[in-house]
Amino acid sequence: EDCDDGNQTNTDECTNVCEFARCGDGYIGPGETCDDANQVETDGCRNNCESARCGDGIVQVGVEECEGGEGCDSDCRFIDECAAGLDDCSEDAECIDTDPGFECFCQPGFFTRDDGRTCERLNHVAGYVTPAQCSAPDTLQGIGAWRDCNRNPHDPDCVAHGTPLAGANRNCQEVFEETRLACLAVSGCTEGAIACEEECRQQGQIAFDTCVPPAGTWFNAAWCGEASIDTPMKACQCLYGDQIIETNVLEAPSDDGIKLSLTGCPIVSCEFNPCEGERANPPLPACVVVEPVTPSLESGYFWSVPDWAQTTLVASGGLFGRSKSQMTAADAVQTDAYSVNVSWKQLRPTVDGGLNLDVEGLFRSDPIATPTLKGSWNEQVAGSERFWVRFYTGHINWAPEWVIHACSEPGRGGEPLAESGAYAYLPLWNECVWGHLRDTYAMLAAELRDNDRFIMMYVPGIFRYSEYGLGVLKYAAQAGRVDEAEYLEWFQTMVADLVTLFGDDARKLVFTGEDHPYSIPESAYGVTPSWAWDYETMSLLPRDAVRAGLGIRNGITEQYDNHLNDVPAYGLTIQLNGHVSADEDWVGYDGRILGTENECFLAGQCGLPFGVDPNNLQEHARVVALANFKALQMRMNWIYASSGSGLDRFQDHWAWVRASVGRQRGNAFDAWAVLRESRDRYFTRSFAPSNEMVDWTRRPWIRNME
Repeated sequence: EDCDDGNQTNTDECTNVCEFARCGDGYIGPGETCDDANQVETDGCRNNCESARCGDGIVQVGVEECEGGEGCDSDCRFIDECAAGLDDCSEDAECIDTDPGFECFCQPGFFTRDDGRTCERLNHVAGYVTPAQCSAPDTLQGIGAWRDCNRNPHDPDCVAHGTPLAGANRNCQEVFEETRLACLAVSGCTEGAIACEEECRQQGQIAFDTCVPPAGTWFNAAWCGEASIDTPMKACQCLYGDQIIETNVLEAPSDDGIKLSLTGCPIVSCEFNPCEGERANPPLPACVVVEPVTPSLESGYFWSVPDWAQTTLVASGGLFGRSKSQMTAADAVQTDAYSVNVSWKQLRPTVDGGLNLDVEGLFRSDPIATPTLKGSWNEQVAGSERFWVRFYTGHINWAPEWVIHACSEPGRGGEPLAESGAYAYLPLWNECVWGHLRDTYAMLAAELRDNDRFIMMYVPGIFRYSEYGLGVLKYAAQAGRVDEAEYLEWFQTMVADLVTLFGDDARKLVFTGEDHPYSIPESAYGVTPSWAWDYETMSLLPRDAVRAGLGIRNGITEQYDNHLNDVPAYGLTIQLNGHVSADEDWVGYDGRILGTENECFLAGQCGLPFGVDPNNLQEHARVVALANFKALQMRMNWIYASSGSGLDRFQDHWAWVRASVGRQRGNAFDAWAVLRESRDRYFTRSFAPSNEMVDWTRRPWIRNME
C-alpha cells in the first residue's frame, strides 16, 4: 500500500485502493479540476488534470477552432476575415475564408502575380480596326484621302484596298467607275449624250455612297447589318464576334503618342479574354503568353518546362520517396517528401496512455523478413522537409501484444489468421481489432492535424508494405474467418471512421486498394467455390472510398499496359472506341492525393517478373517515360520514385514530370499524346470483368495514351 486513510473517499489524497492520488487515476483529487484517466490532450480535461479552457494553448477538439495566433479571436474561434472586411483582396478578386486566414482568387477574366492582392485583366488582341474615314469626302476626288484596310491596317497592301464591301484591291473610285460604265452599256447611251451620262453618273454616285460610310462611323450598314456602327466596340464585335470585351487605342512613337492609320485616323485594337470562366490564380499560361509562337517539329525527347511552371510547382503534387536514411543524393534533389515508417506496437506499446513518440521500432515492411531497427516517430519527423507515413498495423509482428491478447480471448474472434508466417494477420474487420486501431488513428489524427509538412498516409496499413491487397482476405474467406457481408460492413465503417477522425485531412489518407483487383474471393478458372463472393460488388470499392472522401494509390503504373485503364477511382473509364477518358467532374480532382509508385524498372528490382537491363539506357528511358505518361493520364498528383526510376539518369524528364503532376487541363503547360495501340492483358484473364460490366470495341486493345 502507498497509504491507508480508512475511508471510502476516492477524491482525497488516498484512494480506495490504498494508492496515493495522482493525475490520471480517474478521480478528481486535491489540486485537480478534472481527471479523465486518458492521455488525450485535446479533450475537455488536459493531461495535467486541469479543465480545458480557451487560452491554455491547446485546441480542444469539437469546442475550439484555434488557440491564439493570427486569425483567432478571444473565444478561440477563427475569424472570417472576408465577412469582417479584414482582407486585402483586390476589388476584382473573391475572398475565400480558409480558417485560419483567407485566400484571394481573381475573378474570371483576371490574373494575379501576388495571390489575388492585385488582379490584372487578361486580354489578347484579335485584330484591329480604324475609322472608315475621318471626314466625308465632298467630291469623288476626295476618295483618295481614304484607303484604309479595315481588317488589318498594318497590311502593307492596305493602301490599295477599299472597304470590305468593295472587295480586295478595290476602292470606292473603282466602284463608282464600274457602276457608271455598266449603266452606259445597259442604256445604250453614248458618253456624248449628256442626259444619259448624268443618269449613269447618278447611279455611280449611289454606288459610291453605299461604299463610303457616313463620317464618324466605322463600317456601313451593308457590311455589319446595323444602321450605324458608331463605336470602336461595335466595329470590333462586327469583325471578330461578341467575345471582344475591350478596345484600346494603340500607342506608338509619334508626335502625339497615338499611332495613326494611313488616313490619319487612330488604330484601335480589338481585345478578348481567353480565360473567361476560368479562375486564373496562379496565372494560366494561355493568359500570359501573348507573343505568337511558331511551332516546330523536333526529333527525340523534348522535356521542356517553361519558366513560369518551374517556379510555380503545384503545391498539391510532387514526387515522394524513401526514408531519409535510404535516399541517395539524386533522390534527395528531386524528391518532395520522404517516408516515415512506424508500427502500431511501436506507437502504442501499452494499453494505457496515448502515443509513445519516442520509442524505436524493430520490424520490416515485409513482416516475415528479418526485422531492422527504425527510429522513433519524433526522430523521423524532425526537420523542415515534407513527409509521408507508412503505418504498419495488421501483422502480429507489427501489432501491440496487448491488442493480440485482448482480441484473442474467447468470444472476441480477433485471433490471428495464422500463428506465424505470411498469413499471421489480425482480422481488421473484427470489432475488437478495429476498435483499438481506430483509437490509435484518432490519436494520430490529433498529432498530424494542422501539420503542413504531412503529405499522406497509407491506410489502413494492414498488409505487406503497409499496402492493401486481397490475397490475405481470400485466405481468410477460404478458412471461414470472414464472409462477404461482414467484410463489406467493416469496409464502409472503416472508411467512414477515417473520414470522420481526420476531417479535412482525410484527403491525405491514401487507400491502397485497386479497382478490379486480382484476388477477390470468387470463382477462378471456371470453378466457383462455396466461399465465393460477388465480383461486381467487390471490384469497385476503391472508387467508393474516394467518393467517401479518401485519397487513392491504386496499383503501380510501371505496368503501364496492364490493369490501369478502367480505373473509376481516378475518374477514368474506357470508352466504346477504346480511348481512355477522364470524367472532368470526378470528386477526386479536388486536390486530394491521387498517387502511384514508379520505381521498379530494372531487372532484379522488387522481385517482379519484368525489368530492363540496367545497361540499356535507351530502353530504361522508354519504359520510365511510358509509366509516367500513364500516371499523368490517370491524373496522378504524387508519384513514388527512387534510384531505379532513373532520377539521376533522366533528370530533364523527371523535372518535366515533377512540374506536370497535380495540374489539370486548366493550368497544364503541355499537351501530349502517345500514339499507339496496346493490349490490356488484365482483360484477357478468366477473372477479368465481364463484357456487361466493362466493354468496348476490340477489347482488350486500348488506343493511345492522351
